[in-house]
Formats: sequence, structure tokens, C-alpha cells
Amino acid sequence: SVSGNLNTVDRRYREEETGTMPSSRVDRYEIKRIKFFNKVRPILLQNQNGPCPLLAIANTLLLRGRIDFPEDYQRISFEDLVSLIGNLLFDLNANRLEDENFKAILDGVINILPKLNEGLDVNCNFGDCLKFEYTPELAVFDLLDMKVVHGWVVGREESAFPFLSKLYYNQLVEKLVNLSDAEAKFLRGSPTASSPMTRKSREGSIGGAFKDFREQGQNAELAWAGASAAAGA
Repeated sequence: SVSGNLNTVDRRYREEETGTMPSSRVDRYEIKRIKFFNKVRPILLQNQNGPCPLLAIANTLLLRGRIDFPEDYQRISFEDLVSLIGNLLFDLNANRLEDENFKAILDGVINILPKLNEGLDVNCNFGDCLKFEYTPELAVFDLLDMKVVHGWVVGREESAFPFLSKLYYNQLVEKLVNLSDAEAKFLRGSPTASSPMTRKSREGSIGGAFKDFREQGQNAELAWAGASAAAGA
């Protein structure tokens, strides 16, 4: 359970503070206490790895009060944080553990947790801030009842909407690569190549639409439509 696991975390914390257990600064997070909705709650600060999904998950759980630390704690190790979240996942889903299929999913999620210390690869959809291609990494958020949103959304009023709104990022990349290959063949005078411009290929239209979309967002990964949609999600 989370409470039992916190006892183990506490023992390790005391050992580290007294110097009986070495710890790398890269592998631990400093704790800061803030006022959140008139309550003092702990949050974790970035370490040398910078922002990461694990940190976002932990801070959401801390602000919700699902996990907590004793008041005299100043830091927590990466290993102990992963252990705390892993035990919480089991506690929250205890009534589903008899389902072998679900247990396999949960085991996979537990194994993924340590990998969330550095980054998260997602394949987002340009038409919906909540729409992603499903991956085991995203299952972590599902099982913890957390929404994942992105800001790369094309607005209905934008010229790019008809071309991008139904595509996922990886689909767009594939189409842009195809366009680039077709243009290269045409410029080399390949007898089997036709001009992407003369045939008005869909990929060509998508390429122009994506360029317009990036320029309207000043090449940022948070478009105006995405920011608005994420705020209301």
C-alpha cells in the first residue's frame, strides 16, 4: 500500500540525510511547499534532467492529495518516487487485479514508470487537444485518472483545417516525406515522376497548409486554437 511504502521511503530518506546512503543529485527531486486552494501542498522541483512526465504526474498527485510527504522532507529520490506512484497504481486498481488482461496492462505500466523520467513520445491529432494515438505510456495517465492535452490544434477558421484536422502528427510527417521524395525525383528529371505542383497533389496541399499553420503559430507548439481547447478540456 502507499502508506506502507511511505515507511520504506522514510527509512531511506533518513539514511540519506545521515549520510549512510549515498544519493546523486540528478536522481532526486527537491521538495517545495506552496499554497494551493488555501492549503499548503508539497510539489517537486526539476532536477538536472529538466521537465519530465514523471514530475508532472507526481505534482498532480501531490496537489490532489493522493500522495504526500512528511513536513520535514526536503527531497525524494527518483527510485522512491517511482515506488510511491507504483504502489498508488496498485491501490487505486485493487478491485481489478483478478482480471488477467488488466493485470498485464498494469504490470506494463509499472515497468514504464521509470522511463518517464526523461520524456514522453506522443503522436497527437491536429483536430483535438485530447486525441493521441494510444501508447502504453499514455495508459499511466489513464489509470491515474489524468487528462493529457496538447496545444498543436488547428482552428476551424484556419485555411489549414481541411488538410490537417483529421491527421495525426506521424501521418503528416509521412505525407511530407512523400512530397519531398516526389519533388526530388521531378527535379532530377526522373521519367516516372510527375510534378507535385502540376498534379496538385494532396500532399502538396498539406505541405502548404502545415507551413501556414506553423507560421500562424510563430513555429511554436502551442497554437491559439490549441491553447483555447486545452483550457476548456
